[in-house]
Amino acid sequence: MDTEYILGIKVSNLTLEDVCRDVIFAVKNNQKLFIASINPEISMVAVEDDEVKKILNNATHNLPDGIGVVMASRILKGGIKQRVAGIDCAEALCKTAQQNNFNVFLYGAKKGVAEKAKENLQKKYPGLNIVGVIDGYEEDNEKVIEKINSSKANIVLVALGGQKQEKWISKNMDKVNAQVFQCVGGSFDVFSGNSKRAPKIVQKLGAEWLFRLIKEPSRFRRQAKIPKFIHLVFQERKIKNRQARKTR
Repeated sequence: MDTEYILGIKVSNLTLEDVCRDVIFAVKNNQKLFIASINPEISMVAVEDDEVKKILNNATHNLPDGIGVVMASRILKGGIKQRVAGIDCAEALCKTAQQNNFNVFLYGAKKGVAEKAKENLQKKYPGLNIVGVIDGYEEDNEKVIEKINSSKANIVLVALGGQKQEKWISKNMDKVNAQVFQCVGGSFDVFSGNSKRAPKIVQKLGAEWLFRLIKEPSRFRRQAKIPKFIHLVFQERKIKNRQARKTR
């Protein structure tokens, strides 16, 4: 699998098919696999927080989740051609679990959301084994670990929000018997029907971020990081070009 670095953060150049293949291998061979999503927002956090950067760079796969990341790769003459949304990956993992009889656990979101997400996912993928749910407000971490382990889950989808979910997986994945862990952000809200994704045409145009901003104006402060992200990417390109000239 090819990887590249954008602002010092590893980004994986892969497809959903690549991810699902690796998930099947990890489960069948009892290996740990950590899937995170990279977008301008988490990138800017990582630029300022070495702990977050280290966690992301230690993840197995970092999905290019965000048109800003695809643009950055192009600016830096990288190889990433398309966005791989975290929510699409989460759904692909559920389909893979259904087809391979793997067990899935949903951890996170507000009370009742994961339960509804479970209901809807099992309607969409009949026979899908969602073996447990627990909301993101459970304060006893040992209880969370015990419940996941007792469920015999293979795949854990973690919806605790940016930074918190990455830190939870990094800290606890070796204590949990499951093989695959994915940060899924607000995916449970969509799976439960509480939120709606942008129409397919908007997703293909790379404007899902704008759709979400219109629907949720409170996201403005988070989206405001995109221009700074792109500015830093252009600075990185200048540095690389300067270094390239020196080596000629």
